[in-house]
Amino acid sequence: MKIRTALIAALFPTLLTVGTAAQDPTPEVTAKVLMKASTKPTKFVMPAGETSVQGLVDSCATFLDINILTNPQESNNSPAIQLQKQIVTDKDGCRDLLTGLLYRAGFALTSVDEDLGLYEIIMMTGPRGREVMTRAQHRTVEQVLRRPNLKVAVTVVFELKHINAQIANVALRPFFGSTGGNHGGSMMIGNAGSASSLLLSGMQDQVAQAIRMIRLCDLPQPERIVLGATSSTSAVRRLEALEREVRKLRKQLSK
Repeated sequence: MKIRTALIAALFPTLLTVGTAAQDPTPEVTAKVLMKASTKPTKFVMPAGETSVQGLVDSCATFLDINILTNPQESNNSPAIQLQKQIVTDKDGCRDLLTGLLYRAGFALTSVDEDLGLYEIIMMTGPRGREVMTRAQHRTVEQVLRRPNLKVAVTVVFELKHINAQIANVALRPFFGSTGGNHGGSMMIGNAGSASSLLLSGMQDQVAQAIRMIRLCDLPQPERIVLGATSSTSAVRRLEALEREVRKLRKQLSK
């Protein structure tokens, strides 16, 4: 009896150690498992072939780690997207690709809550088309120019240095003016309550083009005078040449 008791006492610490090890994994094993689980792909791959709008949204949302709300009735009835070549890109490129292909299909990616990573696609010509611009995000000029191919609705206040905002507004309208319809892709131009502030609201790629155009025109006064004189002189010369041609034609007709 004494021998049996002594044997149990000797084996008890060993049994306790084995039981504890079976219940609690070592920190090293746990760290390896967590590290493997948190690994995320760094490249987005869109294979060649046919992809539905819903399939595109689901793939990009998974890669970007965001939620994108859709209306299945609208997205499933849209024409499929056909690619002849595989596209491999990074996170920014994935967002550019997503917004560009959605825009081509008549949709716009809008932000519901950026902090929560919640977005929604809206058909621009549908009954909710006006919501695209009401959800425009405020961006700086620098932020827009860093991503000139992104097709999401943004609003930018551009501070002019030399020309008047009203003049810039009138000059830009023929190129980017709003169509006045329900289409979410048109750009709106206005004054921001100051003679030197211009308000631009539209798709980011269009706003980037407008900013570049404004910078070409927003020149110091002496340079604008020289440019104006040069263009005026050229116009006068062209008119004189046309008048000479008209006189020649009249002479030929009179004969």
